[in-house]
Amino acid sequence: VLVHEAVAEPLIAAMKSALTTFLGQNPKESPDFGRIINARHFKRVVALIDGEVLCGGDRDEVQRYIAPTLIRTTLDAKHKAMQDEIFGPVLPIIAVPSLDVGIEYINRNPKPLALYIFSTNSQTVKNVIQRTSSGGVAVN
Repeated sequence: VLVHEAVAEPLIAAMKSALTTFLGQNPKESPDFGRIINARHFKRVVALIDGEVLCGGDRDEVQRYIAPTLIRTTLDAKHKAMQDEIFGPVLPIIAVPSLDVGIEYINRNPKPLALYIFSTNSQTVKNVIQRTSSGGVAVN
């Protein structure tokens, strides 16, 4: 997730609240929260949980359980979770100072399979779509 630094903390708080609303105080006990398919993928996803953990991070290797995890990384970091598809409950969050910086970040990395834009400003949406390339785009 690339998010403007002015709204990063409110977004993180809302995401934490949504996780609790959907999965309860202990996601491990939720009948709606799955497990990692096998031990190899469990270890691969656990290795991505590096740096500042904003929420989650709990794991149980026997059950192949990894809690929904939000991690903070930065634009200049080559975080492992930003190098490949995750296929697990880990979400990196990067605060950016401006839309232009976010677009530059997208463009200097391999083309994303999907780009999700959340904005009520139609010019912002148009700007992102025109200045980036991805496998597919979804708005709001």
